[in-house]
Amino acid sequence: MTTSTIKYHTLQHNNSLEDNLKIITDLVDSYLNKNQKEKFLLSVNDNKTHSFIINKSHLVKNENLNIIQGLRKSPLDEITYYHDEQGLGNSIFNKSGAIYMMDASSSIISYYLKDYVKENGLVLDLCAAPGGKSISLSLQRDDLFFLCNDISFSRVIEMKKNFNRLGLKNMISISSKVKEIEKLNSIFDLVILDAPCSGSGMIRKDKKMIKDYSSRKVETNVLIQKELLSCANKLLKNNGLLLYSTCSFNVKENEEQIEEFISKYNYEVIDIKVDESIIKGKHGYHLIPGIFDGEGIYFCLLRKKEASPSIPLTSIRLTEVEGISSFQYKNNYYVVSRMYKELLSLPLLSIGIKVLDDDTYNKHKYTHEFNTYIRDKYPSINISLEDATKYFNGEKLSTNLNLKDGYYFLNYNEIPISLSNKIGNKLQNLLPKRLR
Repeated sequence: MTTSTIKYHTLQHNNSLEDNLKIITDLVDSYLNKNQKEKFLLSVNDNKTHSFIINKSHLVKNENLNIIQGLRKSPLDEITYYHDEQGLGNSIFNKSGAIYMMDASSSIISYYLKDYVKENGLVLDLCAAPGGKSISLSLQRDDLFFLCNDISFSRVIEMKKNFNRLGLKNMISISSKVKEIEKLNSIFDLVILDAPCSGSGMIRKDKKMIKDYSSRKVETNVLIQKELLSCANKLLKNNGLLLYSTCSFNVKENEEQIEEFISKYNYEVIDIKVDESIIKGKHGYHLIPGIFDGEGIYFCLLRKKEASPSIPLTSIRLTEVEGISSFQYKNNYYVVSRMYKELLSLPLLSIGIKVLDDDTYNKHKYTHEFNTYIRDKYPSINISLEDATKYFNGEKLSTNLNLKDGYYFLNYNEIPISLSNKIGNKLQNLLPKRLR
């Protein structure tokens, strides 16, 4: 495979896979040197990396992870781990919310971002689903409050499940067109824009990205990116931060997009001190397979230097449920770190941690997520990994413990599993069907 550049305008839908792969791999020529390009080319046929981030509120003992095959910690941050385990997504670690499956190239962005966002900041994730960027930042900065939007309703439902499983009380999710959000003018301290893109950085993760790559796809996404960047500008307050990212190698979707944006609006690009495995572009940074241990990602952090005066937000007074600050909304309660009146104009799909289980076939007055959040209020029973696996498969558990009947919270090595009702020598399964 040669490293000569094929011009952007030669991309056509009828290219062969080999032609498209050549076009895609040549996209990095403007920001990689010869040695870096060779490392990248050698990595193209490798399998994608496998990684996750940890949720410290559910993973008290990191040594619990030692049973995972090929476990190795990221040298850069405190929450990212690599692994070689097959089917880890179906493990107790993932089902309990102790970990979240996420590519290291995406999670590492939050490591660099976390120290720039103001304390107790309000964050908008414009194209959020499945929620990874906000999740990874939240797990390192739980003082922040997130409004997470995606135009795809079905993807927001999956994002909501991720937030619930991890027990995040600082997340609100909606599914709206960005134009409907623009009425929240100049209120956000950070806007995360993980923009729709051509996906060329994901060619190891998803081989169809090679076949689907075309000039038309790039041009279509460039227009969408411009519209989203304009929206982000309206929503950011003065001195607010904009995180722009794509999973593309193409400078048209990356540096050139930023170049045009800062020529129209008053922003400064923030110079971040990054690890040597991350490539600095004209504006922003590239994570390239073969050089960084992850898939292809571009990101750039900018600060808004001037804006119209920020709208003062109206905090809503919270009530208490089980001694926990909660927000009452549509006949239910939600554990949230805070709430603002202005956000109530949006079509809210999920709010923090739902308290009351209003499902028709509920097995307890409180939701699984709320019971997990208040688990220290219940007496506990420690169970084995085998029993935890059975429980998530919907089974009852047998017990010989000489304990009175009633509710107990089940834990595996301090990893929260679920509330259970002990009746005789059986631990009744209270997991909702959606989690089995």
